[in-house]
Amino acid sequence: MKRKLAFLLIMMLLGAGSAFAAPTFDLDFYSTTNPVYNYVKGVYDTGQTIRLETDEVVWIDFYVSGIPVGEGLGGYGFNVSWENTLLSWNGPATKDQVPVDPFQIAFGNGEIGSGFFQIQALSKPTTPPTYKDGDNILLATFSLKAENAIGVTDLKFKDWPDGGGNWILNDVNMTDFGNLLYGQTLGTIQVNAVPIPAALWLFGSGLLGLLGFRKRVLS
Repeated sequence: MKRKLAFLLIMMLLGAGSAFAAPTFDLDFYSTTNPVYNYVKGVYDTGQTIRLETDEVVWIDFYVSGIPVGEGLGGYGFNVSWENTLLSWNGPATKDQVPVDPFQIAFGNGEIGSGFFQIQALSKPTTPPTYKDGDNILLATFSLKAENAIGVTDLKFKDWPDGGGNWILNDVNMTDFGNLLYGQTLGTIQVNAVPIPAALWLFGSGLLGLLGFRKRVLS
């Protein structure tokens, strides 16, 4: 009896170990427009605070890892939001250009809005069918531009549309992962208005001094 119970316990543990674990998500920020904050392409910046100055553009690559090998990702859907007084959409020009090959927009489902972007995508049909699996799968690429403002905003990712049907594992049964993102904050952007150069401050103070001197002379 004890041996039978031990066997069942081992089988249960093996089954638990082979169960599908939720995928993880990462962001890669990169920009070369500001030498002070030169973020490098190809290095994850998930969870970090990215500093931008007025009119600076930052590109963002969105990755997923943990897709079961041999099965692959058949499709995805997500929404990302930010504070629209601090950041604006920079590119690509159309939502169709956001998914990265082998993914493509699904039936035109997506929207570029003020303070948000959302999209559904499917893996392109191939013969024979092939699907991305494993880790570091690039899903989408887009860019944001810093406004002339000061503040901090989170990049919040959630499933789109809400309620499931967003992340599809292309196994025999086309398994629906359901909701995976749940409003996760994957990155934070701090926007700093471009400071007035020191030389301009000196010029201004000097001009005020001359005006004051002229006023005293006239009086």
